[in-house]
Amino acid sequence: MFKVFYFCLIFVSVFLTHVFIISYEFNKDTKVKMRNISKDITNIDFVKLEKKQEFTPKVESIEKNKKQKKVLKKVVKAKKNIEKKIKINKEEVVENNRKEQPKQQVNKSKDKIEQKRLVKNQEDNSIEKKHINLYISYIRSVVEKNKFYPRIAKVMKLQGDCLVKLKVLSNGKIEKIEFEKKTNYKVLNNSILKIFKNIQNFKAFPKEISKSYLTFRLPISYKIKG
Repeated sequence: MFKVFYFCLIFVSVFLTHVFIISYEFNKDTKVKMRNISKDITNIDFVKLEKKQEFTPKVESIEKNKKQKKVLKKVVKAKKNIEKKIKINKEEVVENNRKEQPKQQVNKSKDKIEQKRLVKNQEDNSIEKKHINLYISYIRSVVEKNKFYPRIAKVMKLQGDCLVKLKVLSNGKIEKIEFEKKTNYKVLNNSILKIFKNIQNFKAFPKEISKSYLTFRLPISYKIKG
């Protein structure tokens, strides 16, 4: 009985010793491996971080530089295009002005000629109008000199006003006579027609009157004085 117990004790102690040795070795190897792994991981992380820190800014700066260069190229190109258009527009304006100058000068000269012509026509018209008025005054004076009062009309004290329309040619010939307004008495109307029959012709138009004939209205009045 005692031998069996002793044998069991020895067996247990040996077993425990082996177990302890094995566990110790295992733990030792594990610690060493963990240390190596942790070192490797730490080193790798630092390297990566350093590389990222070094590489990322460079890439970003390069990209930024590229974008800036592209934008700058576009700006420069746009500026050149604008300057080119401005230059072309200036050249066109200068060319148009150069072409327009002769036209403007021609137009100015035409305007001056037209103004002179109008002024001359106005002067001629005013001169002609003046001579027409003088000629009409002459006709009235001639009519008044040739007017006579019929004796029967005087005795009967007949009075009246009439308006005669005359057409006189440039040579002074009376071409047409008509009443626009007659007197109330036939004897007076007949005496008016005899006035122009006795006159027959007036003097010819002066050279200042360019018309081939004149048509005008002439009032004639018969009144007994006193």
